[in-house]
Amino acid sequence: MNSTYIYPAGVVYQDIFFFVFDRKLRAVKKGTGPIFWDNITTLNSPPSEQLQERDSISLLNNSLFTVSESGRLLQYNLQSQTWSNHHVPNNNVKCFSPTGATMYGNSLFIVGIEGRWKRELYQFTINNQGKGNWTHHGRPNNTNLSGYDIPMTLSDGNLFLTDKRGRLVQRYISSNGAWVWGIHGKPPLKPITISRVVKGFLLGVLMALLGAIIGFLVGGIAGAIAGAIIGFTVGFLVATIVILIFRATNAAAAGGAMFGNKLFISGEKGHVYQFYWASNQWNWFNHGKLFSYSPALQDQGIPFAINNDEVFVTHFTNDTDTNRIFWDGNNWMVEKHYSPQSGIVKHKIASGAGGVARNPDTVFVLTEVPSGIFYLSNLYKSGTTWKWSVGVRIS
Repeated sequence: MNSTYIYPAGVVYQDIFFFVFDRKLRAVKKGTGPIFWDNITTLNSPPSEQLQERDSISLLNNSLFTVSESGRLLQYNLQSQTWSNHHVPNNNVKCFSPTGATMYGNSLFIVGIEGRWKRELYQFTINNQGKGNWTHHGRPNNTNLSGYDIPMTLSDGNLFLTDKRGRLVQRYISSNGAWVWGIHGKPPLKPITISRVVKGFLLGVLMALLGAIIGFLVGGIAGAIAGAIIGFTVGFLVATIVILIFRATNAAAAGGAMFGNKLFISGEKGHVYQFYWASNQWNWFNHGKLFSYSPALQDQGIPFAINNDEVFVTHFTNDTDTNRIFWDGNNWMVEKHYSPQSGIVKHKIASGAGGVARNPDTVFVLTEVPSGIFYLSNLYKSGTTWKWSVGVRIS
């Protein structure tokens, strides 16, 4: 596969959609008709710096922020169309990514990487002169933050991240005005279902058969009986231990804040969780397994696009889906939108592709056809239904 990405898709500013593709900053202007966007242009590159292949963009105070390949924070002023280099938090730290969100008006939160393993949180605040200063927030309980995703989003003045242990952590200002860390742990334990118990029983039977064969070869019929009993016991005990110990699921990339107090998080094995504030406490809700294929979420995550009371989840596999989680007035529902298609050629979501819902009902997704050609496709709302547009070719 071609190693170019949109990660995530980008941001919208005054009816222009900005994104990074093939290490360049691109802009797509709003068009007319069912294909909402056309006229892709490539903007000037930052002097003496190269953008990353995997990149993200944040919009703050009429400027776009991104991180260069060397780990420096770059600012593109949309009014003057000029670049500024804000460098790094300190000489030993490189920026990992902007968050895609801001907090308290003039601040951007960034994960900084020091050395090979150390990952901590930094805050970049812009002053009235357009300059900025760095603040070091450290890490929760001396545990590194995740380095596999862009794990930050905001909800009512709360900043959420994931750490290397797969736990959801929070950075917020306490009642006394000080920044503090909170650890919310992993999504709920997986239920012990009948299918999981049956699998344990079948493992026990398999081990019993293996034990019987070995026992028969060693001690005849008596050995076979003893081997079967020992094999079944060991197999069933191992399965039970696995079921009980490995029920917890890791949190992966955090999604976008919705309604100010709801957060959507991807977990292992294709599950999507909602983390929300109700009854004076944080609660988990499991939306279930949205995809038939289970990606390695610690390596790539599942991007989200938020639009009013709807959440879009793009998934990049050979069996491509785009799912929508929405509130029907009484319950959270899941609807599958699949992927766009050009004639008989079905597109697939490109690796690392994200989406963003804006203006007012469009989700942008980078798609790819088997020949390796990339398109900026969009899922748009027409009346009460959602439709795919292949969009515009960008390679």
